[in-house]
Amino acid sequence: NLVEIFKRGYTVPVVFCSVFWICQVAPAFAVRSFQPQMLSAFGVGSTYGASALITTIAVAGIGLGLVVVNRIGRRSLLISSFVCINVSLIALAVLPLHWAFAVVALFAAFQFFEAAGSGLQFVYPSELFPTDLRATGVGIATAMSRVGSATSTFLLPIAAEDLGVRGTLGVAVAITLVGLVVSYFLAPETKDLGLAEASSRS
Repeated sequence: NLVEIFKRGYTVPVVFCSVFWICQVAPAFAVRSFQPQMLSAFGVGSTYGASALITTIAVAGIGLGLVVVNRIGRRSLLISSFVCINVSLIALAVLPLHWAFAVVALFAAFQFFEAAGSGLQFVYPSELFPTDLRATGVGIATAMSRVGSATSTFLLPIAAEDLGVRGTLGVAVAITLVGLVVSYFLAPETKDLGLAEASSRS
């Protein structure tokens, strides 16, 4: 099946699903794992309370994704979530933020919109591969995303020490920009398609 998936023309879906998934989870896992430390670096006092609030807001983002995925479509949800993620990360990386409220709000915006788009990690791979290749396609994308999330979580404290928190957030911006560009050029719209049609490469 691993050879068959490329022989039958599913290279683009494999690349698309792997890249957008990596570009969602790599920054998200790293930021969530070290969020209290990052908030502290921005001068936020109650870092664990702020992290709990941000995580609660992220749950609301998941709900938003569930509501709109069949209304605005997969492509629109993915691209718009990457745009909003980039805006919030760029603001954190470059703006002189003097208020804890603004810092928490931007972290919450990042988590909210990342969570809203994260449901597509389960939708797109399941729709873009035919039944006999679906497990292989989903497996490749999942494996690549785990490598990305593990690598980013391992490297974040090293990057934070060498580049500072803002520099590290700049790296996160670069990663999510890759996700945005790849999604813009490769993300199909499968909202109104059956599985056979969505996974057809003809």
